[in-house]
Amino acid sequence: MTIESKAALVSIVETLIGSSSTAISSDGLSSAVDMALMELPWTFPLTNPQKEFWITERARRHVLYVLMVESAHKFKYKEISLQHRFNNYFKLIDMMDTKFEKALEDFPDIFDVLPTYPSLCDYITSGFVYDQYGRDVY
Repeated sequence: MTIESKAALVSIVETLIGSSSTAISSDGLSSAVDMALMELPWTFPLTNPQKEFWITERARRHVLYVLMVESAHKFKYKEISLQHRFNNYFKLIDMMDTKFEKALEDFPDIFDVLPTYPSLCDYITSGFVYDQYGRDVY
């Protein structure tokens, strides 16, 4: 299956999310697909089956996030059913992100065009070098 365009990807994602598609606006669905396309900057048509799978998975993940945000404003005190739905979205998103991180490690050749960003744990030095007495050496 080749994904020819963004419209085709939106249609595939809409089919895959099933009845949840009625809970999300067409703009929300389109925005979620746009987020996936920004995350994985591949160009159409997508003919590689693995790329098709991952762009679809990431678009579904972003749709779940939109649904989670939309559900958050409907929170009612002492009503458990919405809390369970919210937790389920969170678990699904977490599971999908974990699966994607593993794929990034397992298939680096597919994701070769992804930008790399420094993590919060990266240490950037100031460039100053001091001796044992605290004097600037350079």
